[in-house]
Amino acid sequence: MTKYFFTLIFSSAILFAQAQKTPSKIELVHANTLEGDDALGKDVRRLLGDVIFKQENTFMYCDSSYLYATTNSMDAFGNVRIEQGDTISLTGDILKYNGNSRQARLLNNIVFSDRKMMLVSQNLNYNLDTGIADYVDGGQIVDGTDTLTSRFGTYFSNQKKLAFKKDVVLKHPGHRMETDTLVYGTVSKVAEFYALATSAQTTVLLFIAKTGGTTQLPIKLSSVKMLMCRIKIRF
Repeated sequence: MTKYFFTLIFSSAILFAQAQKTPSKIELVHANTLEGDDALGKDVRRLLGDVIFKQENTFMYCDSSYLYATTNSMDAFGNVRIEQGDTISLTGDILKYNGNSRQARLLNNIVFSDRKMMLVSQNLNYNLDTGIADYVDGGQIVDGTDTLTSRFGTYFSNQKKLAFKKDVVLKHPGHRMETDTLVYGTVSKVAEFYALATSAQTTVLLFIAKTGGTTQLPIKLSSVKMLMCRIKIRF
């Protein structure tokens, strides 16, 4: 029985050489109640009721929060929502946010929306500077008529691309694809991956299932024993 191995080779083409700048402070816009909490530290503030924070072009909302002025960070609880610019929105139950690194970690019932793309997970990391979000405990992406699920996933919001790994399933009306790794463009609607075959001529089993049966894609390989095949499918 021929064995197939799938590996992901993906370069996001993101440049991290950004000019050094002093991180802006997390600003408190509104809270119904503000309390000091000496048990946690003299620079810790407990905020209750309709809490709103702002940092640069980002607003963060929650029911209650702890603001740590010394470390420029905050923990938020209940009806957490992040609004970045006019396109990106995140909601969840709990948020841990570092204003210096601009790194957010959301827990439980998370929905990440970028225009028509919606990512659902229970554990998500998102960097507001790089625009990269990732999950490691399973997630689902809905983009128009396409639905993708996987155990691990990364969303590159600037490039409008998603990279998936482990137990990847892509569903499109009338089609279903199962693989181990996948790169998907939310604008191009192209699913791309690499397959490593171990025979000279074979059929790579992509499990692209149409209604009533499964379609196999025959790929003619050279006499080389092992060859990396790059496959693109446009939906």
